[in-house]
Amino acid sequence: MKLIALILLFTTSTYAQYNKIKHNTCRLKIDPTSKSNKELYSKLEVLLSERGYNFELFNSAREIVPRDLYLTMNVETSGKMYKECYVEIEIKLAKEKKPTEDDQILFKEHSLRKFPRQTFEGKERCNMAFNDISFRVPTCIK
Repeated sequence: MKLIALILLFTTSTYAQYNKIKHNTCRLKIDPTSKSNKELYSKLEVLLSERGYNFELFNSAREIVPRDLYLTMNVETSGKMYKECYVEIEIKLAKEKKPTEDDQILFKEHSLRKFPRQTFEGKERCNMAFNDISFRVPTCIK
């Protein structure tokens, strides 16, 4: 029993080391398409403020300061009757003034939820998929 507790102690501490992003400003721009699901966006705002990010939406020109962070959250529901929900969160480091495909990915995680089937729209599945990802979002350290 003591051996199991010791192993768990070491694995959680090593996970905590890698679950951090060192950045000089912790400034994070959020893609406006992430705001399409208002309930998940409000949860995202709370999560990011808890993790130490200074965040705001992209402006209309989608400009960003090079070497700053930006986040995209993709939420997709699919299915005929009971819709399954796919949620993906990605944090990237910008190389230029606008986001590009070859920017460095610092964090990328996704979750697909098919159950529980309480409603046809799948709102509870989207909330659960977001919760699956939320504990993995790294903390920003200046």
